[in-house]
Amino acid sequence: MFVWQFLLLVRSAMDAKPSLCQAVGELMLFCVVAEEETMVRWESKAQPVAKAYRRKREVGNAATYRECLHSIGIQPPVTHVVAKRPSKARVLEQADELRMGQSWPVRPVLRGFPDESTAEKQRSKAAGKREGKQADKDKDSNKDKKVKEVKAWDADDCRDTFPDSVLCAPGVVTFVRCCGYIVGFELFRETESPAHVVSALEQRFKRVPRVDYFDTA
Repeated sequence: MFVWQFLLLVRSAMDAKPSLCQAVGELMLFCVVAEEETMVRWESKAQPVAKAYRRKREVGNAATYRECLHSIGIQPPVTHVVAKRPSKARVLEQADELRMGQSWPVRPVLRGFPDESTAEKQRSKAAGKREGKQADKDKDSNKDKKVKEVKAWDADDCRDTFPDSVLCAPGVVTFVRCCGYIVGFELFRETESPAHVVSALEQRFKRVPRVDYFDTA
């Protein structure tokens, strides 16, 4: 997408200057070769723990993921909805959607949600600064301090529950096909980001789609 837009912008200049055309071609060739060498270099430099993590996530199996959740004490959802046998499976699935804040019909979770620790630290640091500034304002104006709700999330970030104590979610992301058919949606736990979208797709797809469009609406 970016390359195509760039070529549209410089097409006239490239026609007028063969040297510029050659430079653009060499740059694109360099990018292609660099991308091909990325995994080779990663294999030679990655630590054993990183390679083990990749092997663990390569399989992508719903039953294996459920066993993993059970091993850390996360039980299947409980529902009080009474249903006939043909609808029982869907009722349990719906209860799971309710507690997770995610809905992906006929697409079970294949892997855990990868936690991006750097982004989490940055968000926590920014939140701490905001809270500090707000506390100073409240102190200066002698206002009563309100107790801030804490979002209850597990440390391993397996996303087994959505914090129902939070009244207003940061937003929602909707996943659609090119034809407009909705395949799933999720409530955000934090502010939206392309990293969240990629991680959510990796959770549900054996292989992540080659092309994804991210629109912040």
